[in-house]
Parts: sequence; C-alpha cells; structure tokens
Amino acid sequence: MVEGQAEAGIGPAVATPRRNGAPARGRSAVRTARRLLIYLPLLPSLFAFIVLLGYPVLLAVLISLQKMGLRELVQRTTVWIGLQNYAAILADPTFWAVAVRTLAFTAVNVGLTMLVGTVVALLLGALGRWLRLALSISLVLAWATPALTASVIFQWLFEIGRASSVSSTGPSPASASSATSRTTPGSRPGCRHSA
Repeated sequence: MVEGQAEAGIGPAVATPRRNGAPARGRSAVRTARRLLIYLPLLPSLFAFIVLLGYPVLLAVLISLQKMGLRELVQRTTVWIGLQNYAAILADPTFWAVAVRTLAFTAVNVGLTMLVGTVVALLLGALGRWLRLALSISLVLAWATPALTASVIFQWLFEIGRASSVSSTGPSPASASSATSRTTPGSRPGCRHSA
C-alpha cells in the first residue's frame, strides 16, 4: 500500500510507519491541529458576537418567561409563568392583524426595492461612462446623507465646547482674561485696561 492511500480513504485505515519512524496517526493529528488553527483568528469576533448579541437574546427569552407587572418591577420579584405570555399574544387578534400587515409591508417593500434597483442598474448600463459615474456618485451620496446627518446632529447634541464659554455663573476665566487684556488706541502695549 502506498503511504498516502490511508489518508485519502483508499484502502484499509492502517497506521503505516513513515520513513523516519513516526506513525501516520501523529501526522493526521498535526493536520487536524493545523486545520483548527486556521479558525483561531475568528475566535475574538465569535466571542464578541456571543457576548454582544447572544447574551441580550438569552436575557430577552428569560424575561419573556416571567411576569413583568408593576408589582414585580417595584418589588423586584421574579415570577416565572412559563409560556403564558406567548399563549396570550398568540390568542390576541390584534397580534395577528399586525403580523399580517407587517408581512405585507415587508413583501411590498422588498419587491419594490428589487424592482427599482434592477431598473436603475439597467438604466446605468445604458449610459455613457462619465454620466454613469456621476449618477452612481449621486446615488451613493443620497444613500449616505441620512447617516451623515444623523451623526452630525448626534455630535451637536453632545458638543460642550461652544456652550460652555458662557455659563450661568458668568464668563469663563479664559474669556474674562482675554477681555481684560485688550489695549486701547494710544496706550502702551504692556498696560491692561478694563473694557
């Protein structure tokens, strides 16, 4: 039997010694370790995925199995009711009306998005190179503008630098010193006059 036949699945699975005396099983263990080592860089993202998404989902499922009324929230007690919450929701006709409306809205939205996207792609293919580039750039800008606007507004909400120069107690020490360091015309540069 040729040395590589056992690993390839051809012939009997017998550990054949290599030329240097090491059994073929040790070699397959090294191959398995190398194959697993390839996935090692994925472990940090897998850990982040489990922590950031898995834990909240698990917590939501656990909370859905509890009674969360005002009394339980105020007293901080846990009352396990099992699947009663799910039974109550599935028995509610409003839930089914909203579920049908949501599915219909999603189907129409996805269909229209695919249709408009296909039409735009076909039209872009019929245009010249420079017009196609200009239209593509404008489409990307139209797509990115809401996110850009939201991030700028978010920065404005938490921007403290501009609003803190004049507080409720008066001007800050930096603005007060700059106001008193002005010189009037005809005065010596080293003299400070109050404004």
